[in-house]
Amino acid sequence: VFEKDSTTSDNMICSRITSRVDLKSRRSGKIEFWLKHQSFTYSPMRLHALNASGNWVLLRAIANEAGTSWTEFSVDLPSEIMWEGARFRFSCSPAAGNEKWLLDFVRITASDVMASSNDECTSPDELTAGINVFDTIGATDSIPQSDGGCSGSTIRSDVWFEFEAPCTGTVTATSCQLSPLDLQIRAYSLDDDDCTEGPLSLVACADDEICPVPGAYINFDSVAGTRYLIQCGTYDGTTGSATVYIDCEETERPACPGDFNEDGVIDGPDLTQLLASWNSSENDLNDDGIVDGIDLAIVLAGWGLCP
Repeated sequence: VFEKDSTTSDNMICSRITSRVDLKSRRSGKIEFWLKHQSFTYSPMRLHALNASGNWVLLRAIANEAGTSWTEFSVDLPSEIMWEGARFRFSCSPAAGNEKWLLDFVRITASDVMASSNDECTSPDELTAGINVFDTIGATDSIPQSDGGCSGSTIRSDVWFEFEAPCTGTVTATSCQLSPLDLQIRAYSLDDDDCTEGPLSLVACADDEICPVPGAYINFDSVAGTRYLIQCGTYDGTTGSATVYIDCEETERPACPGDFNEDGVIDGPDLTQLLASWNSSENDLNDDGIVDGIDLAIVLAGWGLCP
């Protein structure tokens, strides 16, 4: 329920304030709303919340993120807002009296369940190869991390994991038919230790055509020892218990005849091993039963890095 905002000066002609909301004893929460603007030049819309000390705390300033089409926003609530007299104020400071912000579908939700420690990409839990069981209860909506893939859709009530690829090959992650929660999964490359410098580079997003509801399936090329961020949540914000299976299938190396020590290169140690087998059948490359000049020619022809 919105009231006329009497806390601001006369030039705040586009200000609206909610009635009091009892958030006492709640440990986590968020405010969700839709905004749009009817022109391309406008001042930012600012969202404040009233804390127990009587101060208005800025939660978010919105400018370029909103346009002339309806855009949904979600803002996590800080702990200082969790009291019985919380109020929320939407306001702008127009230079002229022609601001045309439109606000709709404001929803405030709160829970006495604390968000998981891996609620944000800055503190991911570890995924290990095999079955991983976790829950998303209390999870909040992260700032969208996609760089434009996945059809622009946003995952809500998400948690984050880090997975270090144990092989060079293909990583597969799936929740297909493993739990009732219709989980969505995305993978991002992690080039450094900070995921807050900008949109992450999307590696893979869920393919619903492969996996029937509920669940998701992704796969992506991996390099052994490389770390990837895995985001798990739902499209509609539903939370609950979830299970993800993740594994890595190593890509078979193409044949490299003459690389006897399998170090990826044909060089001196391989030549030494061949010569030590001269006139025997051991290390016979052309299967004629004897190591001879033909086998030596094969080694020399492949000298250097294996393909």
